[in-house]
Amino acid sequence: MLWQKIKLTFKNSIEFVKGLFSNIFSEATGETTNNQFRFFFLSASIAILFFIVFILIGKNPITLLIPFSFYDLPSLDKRTNVILYVSDGKSNLLKSKRKVLLTENDLKKNLNIIIGELSQPPYEDVIESVEENVFPKKLPDLRSPIIAAWLLDSNKKLILDLDENSIYKELSSIKVKLEVNEDSIFDKQNREEEALEKKREEEVRLARVKVLNTALLALEKTIFENFPSIETLEFKLNGHSKELSGLEYKLNEIRKRN
Repeated sequence: MLWQKIKLTFKNSIEFVKGLFSNIFSEATGETTNNQFRFFFLSASIAILFFIVFILIGKNPITLLIPFSFYDLPSLDKRTNVILYVSDGKSNLLKSKRKVLLTENDLKKNLNIIIGELSQPPYEDVIESVEENVFPKKLPDLRSPIIAAWLLDSNKKLILDLDENSIYKELSSIKVKLEVNEDSIFDKQNREEEALEKKREEEVRLARVKVLNTALLALEKTIFENFPSIETLEFKLNGHSKELSGLEYKLNEIRKRN
């Protein structure tokens, strides 16, 4: 029974196609003139072309029924321009502008977001510098070593408690380029390998501490630049006021807005 229905449907389809091509041939050769057939044929052709065009451009034709949905309207950019201080690879800081998505009326969350932005690649920032061919460098992430952050005195006083081990762990992932001078060349030629290795390790440590000094200074300037309510900034190491060995930036000093 099912097979007979399939055969009948297939036969009817063939008859329909044959009749369609016969009518098209008759109309093309001028043997017959059927205005009703011409109307349905042209309407079907236009409808097929209409759907083909929409398929090619990747649009849904149903969207025509929804006003203004056919056109891609520009989305609103909810990001805010912030000022970040980035390193030039030496000891100087460069003032840069970057668009960052901040939250409304949450100072602590925005503080965490901007601190995290300092460790992001700054290569697309708008750099304010009088020098040409300035290539800013990526700073270490100071957000991960933060144990806690306190905003006191109606958000005028900020205290950041840092984990010392996390700071050294973050610094260990930083690749530094050591300068080769005449003394180091002389050392390579005349000293033992062990002594050279120890000296190199000390040079790497000092170079990384120098990077940390630049990162802390950039953090201080960025906070005061973007949060006008904060008047003072204090750092703690594991809850105590102390210094890091070899660091020029004094962590036990209270930083005030200039």
